[in-house]
Amino acid sequence: MSPSLYLINDDQPGAFKRRVATIVRKIRVGNREGVLVMIQPPIPSITDEPLAAAIFVPRRRDVSIDDVLMAETQGSISVFVCQPKVALSDDHADLASDDVSILFWGRISTSTESLKFPPWRSELR
Repeated sequence: MSPSLYLINDDQPGAFKRRVATIVRKIRVGNREGVLVMIQPPIPSITDEPLAAAIFVPRRRDVSIDDVLMAETQGSISVFVCQPKVALSDDHADLASDDVSILFWGRISTSTESLKFPPWRSELR
């Protein structure tokens, strides 16, 4: 079973309800490691069609997706939620930075508890 992450919009909190993103595989964007994910349910109105797949790339250079996947990590990390501008093949492992569009900033975690913002501690939907 592929690892799953929870995703919220960090640009506009509350813009959409929390989504589940299942990791398909790792992918490099420029000099950064990211992951290709499938999003359920798809996010409406991000592009011309609902967003069902995306690439998550950590916003900070010193953070990796693996950091959030570690069992002892209960925090969240901020990511660029990107859409490829080129068609991806099954063995496509590297993209140039110009080959993706950043759609929004997201926050991902393996725990729903990590996706609450202080001081309100109210869950984003």
